[in-house]
Amino acid sequence: MRETRVLHVTAARVDVYRVGRGFADREKRFTNDASGLASLCAHLKMQRRAPLRVIADLADEDFHVEHLPLLRGAERREVLSRRLRQRFPDADLAMTISLGRIRGDRREERVMLGAFTGRQPGHAVLAALRQEDLPVTAIHSAAQLAPAMLVKMRMAEPRVLVVAIGAAGLRQTYVEDGRLRFSRLSGLSSRASESEDSAAQLHHETARMHQYLLASGVVQPDANIAVVHVSTSAHPDGSFEPGGDRVTWQSTAFATVARACGLRRWSDQDECEALAAYLAAASASREGYADESLHTELRRERRRDAATWACGVLASASLVATGATVIEASGLRAQMNELRSRTSAARIELEAVSAGLPALPTAVESLRAVERIERELLPLRASMDPLLKEISRSLDAVPQIELESVRWQRGAGPSPANGTDADAESAEIAGRVAGDARAVESFVSVLRQRPVIVIKDARLPFGASPGSRIAGDLGGAPDSGAPTFSLIIARRSGI
Repeated sequence: MRETRVLHVTAARVDVYRVGRGFADREKRFTNDASGLASLCAHLKMQRRAPLRVIADLADEDFHVEHLPLLRGAERREVLSRRLRQRFPDADLAMTISLGRIRGDRREERVMLGAFTGRQPGHAVLAALRQEDLPVTAIHSAAQLAPAMLVKMRMAEPRVLVVAIGAAGLRQTYVEDGRLRFSRLSGLSSRASESEDSAAQLHHETARMHQYLLASGVVQPDANIAVVHVSTSAHPDGSFEPGGDRVTWQSTAFATVARACGLRRWSDQDECEALAAYLAAASASREGYADESLHTELRRERRRDAATWACGVLASASLVATGATVIEASGLRAQMNELRSRTSAARIELEAVSAGLPALPTAVESLRAVERIERELLPLRASMDPLLKEISRSLDAVPQIELESVRWQRGAGPSPANGTDADAESAEIAGRVAGDARAVESFVSVLRQRPVIVIKDARLPFGASPGSRIAGDLGGAPDSGAPTFSLIIARRSGI
């Protein structure tokens, strides 16, 4: 429950209550006259601008039940407004309470019209509050709070007469099926000196109230009524039973009623008023003495509260996000400081190690120039392993060939006329034949079958170049030495 200020207005005084969850504390008491109202407005202006609720605990509250067509929306509001003006033409405060639909062929409902007749002192209080532009959001009569109290007490009886003695006098409120039907404030003093005299007056007024309800037709003669007397410390339960077979008496201590309603803390001198203030603050019903302007003010206050709550949530979220960012930044700052300290320590250690090393034979700039040249020449270097692998595979096919030397070079490969790259690597192979000299031709044939090998030149044992006729005396005396040969081959770089 939101903390609210409730004004309890009687004919003689105005009490200001500060009401919150479980408590109703009286702040100030003012007399209901010109000077008292001026002090009241000054006191309320000093407080924070919070919505006010007003309880009018006054006499001359009139009630009337009418049967109206069952309407909805603006048409229903117009009919109710017209009936109120017809029934109470001079009333400033009027209200309507629906008593439910009437069973039958006609679509009608019962509506109770209520108003404060006459010029009550409470009107001066409302006029002063409006003149000072104080936010009044609800106006209740003391009678309208009785149904809410019975709901909290979980009363099962359909017809209940609530009797209580407060600062304004004896308040008797008749509730039927959870709805207000009639209420009356009599002039019984709340400061009765003797409890027996107070109990006798209470008995007399309750009997009169029952007779009035029967005579006016509000209660049927065969209907049972439960009388609930809220006994306070100033007016305890009397030792009597009201007459009548249809009336049952139930006296309940104020502390029991307060606990049932959720009230835990109150002033001992103003028990009934504190309970009424607490019920008015907890009530969310629109059935009260409040016109559309007060409802508009209430909606404005609720929107203002919602906006304040939303701003608070956004501010809290922003603070949480800012705090998380600050913590993260603090952690990063700590890591950066740690890295700086490590870097400084490593620099000091490197300088110490460098100081113990011997001096370089040349300048650092010269070493860096040599390193740069070496990196430029490194891609130009090539290994002769791929070409040697090709030669080795060819030798495996012709085991009679024995190599004597291989001279490898790069950039002197075959010319573009042979369909190969000019940058191919080449090698000059010299060897001899162990056995038949025709093994050289087999070796050359195997090399030509290799896709990456190009034969640039060949000097065979017969002394002829490739493509020419073989010259020599095949029938002559054989040479005492083994036949020798030499080949110039190249490897295609693109394969």
